[in-house]
Amino acid sequence: LNVSENVTFTCEFSGGPDNEIKWLKGGTGLANETSRPLLVNVDDVNNGDRYTCVISNAAGNGTGDSVLYVNPIITKDPSNTNITYKDPTGGLICCEAQGFPTPNITWYQNGTVLTDMANVTELESKPYTRTSTVNFINAI
Repeated sequence: LNVSENVTFTCEFSGGPDNEIKWLKGGTGLANETSRPLLVNVDDVNNGDRYTCVISNAAGNGTGDSVLYVNPIITKDPSNTNITYKDPTGGLICCEAQGFPTPNITWYQNGTVLTDMANVTELESKPYTRTSTVNFINAI
């Protein structure tokens, strides 16, 4: 899925005529969501949210789970960053990407994968978000 798209969760079941359906998101009930299918906009969810369909009737209940995966997007784009000075402290370029599972960030310099990772700092700044910073020391 991509950001701003809708996703439809379906819940197929069989049983008596008095089946009731309930939807959970991360274990918490979704208010007023008793229909099938469940329509969700990707902008309204967190990556990796678990949606559970609970079906119940007089004989008992059953559940089914789905996990939402979202294609990675770049939330801080380094493409317009130029380092054209020679500075002994270097120049920082930052990239941030979000998705589920947490995306990896690969740096390129002049079209070649950057293999010297000594000046690269990475962290998961928030759930399912990776921030990567490169310090180009003595950039020309």
